[in-house]
Amino acid sequence: MPTLKNNKIAPSFTLRSTEGEEISLNELIKPNNNVLLIFLRHLGWIPCREHVAQLCQYQEEFKKHDTRVIVISFGTLPAVQEWMRENCDHFTILLDREREVYKAYGLEASFWRAYHPRTLWLYAKAILAGKKMHDSHGDDTTQLGGDFIV
Repeated sequence: MPTLKNNKIAPSFTLRSTEGEEISLNELIKPNNNVLLIFLRHLGWIPCREHVAQLCQYQEEFKKHDTRVIVISFGTLPAVQEWMRENCDHFTILLDREREVYKAYGLEASFWRAYHPRTLWLYAKAILAGKKMHDSHGDDTTQLGGDFIV
């Protein structure tokens, strides 16, 4: 699987938002503007929920630095809408059901990385700390996520 290198041109894409609007990366990029792409692993992944909730707390900082946060998910529209209501509904969410953009950005599905002992240990610690497991809504739990600044 190819990897995206630092300081290289980000793969262009057009995806539909949860509101039904088609949005392209080219439309998001403006002079003196940054775009932070958050590719979710799957909707049940505790660290993704925590990551987006953390980012939600810094919306004013993102505005000050002319940075727009875009969340990308391969989940179904109803599941993603529910997920965002539970976590942070202030960001634009784009749907990539076929995971074509995930692939373009080098984000693979890997059973061994998704269920590595370190990952299982992370889940065990989260559950012991009282965090709740969430439904993956039938999504591929081996899909890896990632963050990219464009």
